Amino acid sequence: MKLVGGYRSRGKTPHPPPAGFPLISVVTVCRNAASTIEQTLRSVQAQTYPYREHIVIDGQSTDGTIDILRRHDDAIACWISEPDAGIYDAMNKGVALAGGEWIGILNSDDWYPEQTLQHIADAARHHPEADILHGDIFLVDRSGPPYPIFPGSHENLLTKWQIRHPTCFIRKSIYDRYQYDLRYPINADFDFLLRLEAAGYRFVHIDVPLTCFRTGGISNTPRFRAVWDRFRIRRRYRPWVALRLLVMDTWTWLKDWRYSRKTTIHRGAALFEDGKTEMRILFRRLLARLDKQIGFTSRRLSRNAARLEAARGKPFVDTMPGIELPMVIDPSMYFIGAYCRDIFEPEVLAFLRDRLLPGQTAVDVGANVGYISLYMAKRVGPKGRVIAFEPNPYAFGLLERNRRINGFDHLDIHPAGLGASDMDTAFHCGLPGMEVYSSLADIGHPDADVKRFETIDVHLFRADDWMKAAGIDHIHVLKLDVEGAELSVLQGFSDMLEARRIDWILIELSHELSGQFHYRASDILRLLRGYGYRWYSLEWLGRLVPLAGDDIDHARMYAATCNPHTSR
Repeated sequence: MKLVGGYRSRGKTPHPPPAGFPLISVVTVCRNAASTIEQTLRSVQAQTYPYREHIVIDGQSTDGTIDILRRHDDAIACWISEPDAGIYDAMNKGVALAGGEWIGILNSDDWYPEQTLQHIADAARHHPEADILHGDIFLVDRSGPPYPIFPGSHENLLTKWQIRHPTCFIRKSIYDRYQYDLRYPINADFDFLLRLEAAGYRFVHIDVPLTCFRTGGISNTPRFRAVWDRFRIRRRYRPWVALRLLVMDTWTWLKDWRYSRKTTIHRGAALFEDGKTEMRILFRRLLARLDKQIGFTSRRLSRNAARLEAARGKPFVDTMPGIELPMVIDPSMYFIGAYCRDIFEPEVLAFLRDRLLPGQTAVDVGANVGYISLYMAKRVGPKGRVIAFEPNPYAFGLLERNRRINGFDHLDIHPAGLGASDMDTAFHCGLPGMEVYSSLADIGHPDADVKRFETIDVHLFRADDWMKAAGIDHIHVLKLDVEGAELSVLQGFSDMLEARRIDWILIELSHELSGQFHYRASDILRLLRGYGYRWYSLEWLGRLVPLAGDDIDHARMYAATCNPHTSR
């Protein structure tokens, strides 16, 4: 039996909104949602934006959901309870009944922050060209504890699928032409958004969280049907990419299944990331073996060596292998080897590729000519931020030119250093070719030529004070490469470390270099462990291996994290 309610059923019609203020429709689909739908309804009613309507499509609930809808009858434009063919059939019914210019889909166990519809109305005015507005999402475990905000992105939608459907608000005129395809009972929203992208509709991202999303729903439960649905959808666009992602998604599904008996459901996001990371490393191993057989990299480096010779000692601009960004190729610099002999620190690049995301913040202390800083800036994109410190004047000059060549306005560079306190100090500055060995202590690197150094005065900022003045309260990746002065820099970050506001720390540790500052590398291990960080050695292809002991075996890059959900 079909049940109908809401103020429309009683012939009540609200006044139309004034010009410039769009009516926004919210569609909620539900079945047996008595335990959560009250919060969903109240979140719509609590919106600060007044020009809205709420449509609810119920799949003939039997648990008391109908009683809740009747209690809110005056606040709901229209609600219907009848059998349907699944959630996407219910969504199609709901958008057909919506009268707003913009339509959002709010699940029956999710809710909106009170400013969500105001953000949509403002964005619609500021971006009249937009067809789809979407934002970030806040994930919440069913038992209560929240995740950090997950940013949304419509770039590379086919492969990354980082757009969050519960945050999407789509023009009614689009829904008049397109519907959710019922052939995909779990991923019809993915198919729907891909069709809109292929049709040329314009997506605009709003950099605020728009929806609080409870994990464990139909689309994020690890089931192979969802994996197969995504493959069927993707293969219509790029078959080979679809096949590769099918393998990765299947691996993730198997890992989720294997660990499902050991972990609560809200750990699924971490397992998903772990599975993808392991899959990436597997692909990197295959590609590395293939590259070794065919010799792509060696041929490229040989061509670069020939270009270097043809330059006759004069600087020129070319793409730097590894980071695949243009850089000034100065034959005098240390990094010339990264251009024509070996890819520099590929394990660090792989680590950043896996864990540094668009919109995040990274800090590079000891940036040199910017090889890692530029790659960080590439990863975080224009909505992110990278801060690089390099006190060597020659290296800083190249860093400045490299930033300008790439147009990275979100890369902030500073000709100074960081330390435990604010001070001026002597700095042993390496001349071209030795710039990478510059140090605050006596020159201790075995490959350094002490005759090619000069002493200059540099300024050190206390790290916590500088970050506070710059408005930085969270760092996603901190990279340290300061020739043994790492302990002093970390002591300057004591406030942020105590508050665990640095997710990942990448650091080069060496007994030889730390000895120049009269401490051992084990002192740094103990320092960060005291703040609750876990240590890993950074291995080939970006693989992290837990560091169990109290000391290091040899000089290399190590990683420390305080984030329990990103341990791989």
